[in-house]
Amino acid sequence: MNTESIINKLESIDWSQYCGPEYYDPDTVTPALLSLLYLENPSEANDVGDKLLFSIGNNHAGTYYPAILSALEIIIEIEQESKESIRKTCAGAVLGDLSSFEPDPDLGNYSGTTLEELLKYAQNKLEPYSD
Repeated sequence: MNTESIINKLESIDWSQYCGPEYYDPDTVTPALLSLLYLENPSEANDVGDKLLFSIGNNHAGTYYPAILSALEIIIEIEQESKESIRKTCAGAVLGDLSSFEPDPDLGNYSGTTLEELLKYAQNKLEPYSD
């Protein structure tokens, strides 16, 4: 896995462009993805997964925000390319959870996609991870 390439991608994304629902905080996405990228301790995996799901959605409600449009590619890359089994497992678990989520019905001020388009995008990308 090319960690530097993923970091460059993360640094190039303006997470505030996904000005989604009221509870979306763009400042949490990069740190959550970096936590996954650097995950080494299995005892931290649940925390890392929860933080990631809450940074791009609402884990309790089973929804995701428009930020999934950029975050999903990075999570998939970590899952597919990581040599560390704990990272691969944690990323796979997050992707599995997201496959059963739906878009948050409140897109807020984000006008880059419709709920229907967001759902289709996520379903297509997450199909290999669904139960």
